[in-house]
Amino acid sequence: MDQYKKLLKEDRWSRVYETTRHPLLLESKFKTDGLSVAFHQLRSDWESWKDSERFAFLNAYRYKPTITADDEKIIEFLMASTDERVQMMIALLSTRHPDKKMVAKFLVARLNSAPEHLPNFLQALTVLGDSDTTSAVHACFRRGWRIHRLSCMERQDKPG
Repeated sequence: MDQYKKLLKEDRWSRVYETTRHPLLLESKFKTDGLSVAFHQLRSDWESWKDSERFAFLNAYRYKPTITADDEKIIEFLMASTDERVQMMIALLSTRHPDKKMVAKFLVARLNSAPEHLPNFLQALTVLGDSDTTSAVHACFRRGWRIHRLSCMERQDKPG
């Protein structure tokens, strides 16, 4: 256990500490305090939140230890977001939703639409463990390998 733990910041979703071992340690109130949020409340508040509030919520919510029926609705709501940053932040959380086929479809679609967040979606697909997604993952790696080879060839063609 850390000898030193100093509270640096607290918001409605989490606390950030400085500790002996970690300069910044996020503690989710969903995990430590049993915090919960109702789907209808989140849905009505979401549009009025600035990005910083949304990301603070997502950063803490993904550590929620148990998923309830209301949480399933929240995850579905977040999966429907058109903001790629939201989709990336909930990729692993989505794997805890009981409808694995819906989650697989969501994650595979992100492989093709959000290349800068590809590692998050690949990791989530690995955790999901759905064998039906194997061909999509292989195709993603083949695409990446072709891009890498083309990039290497372009560098070799340049003088100097």
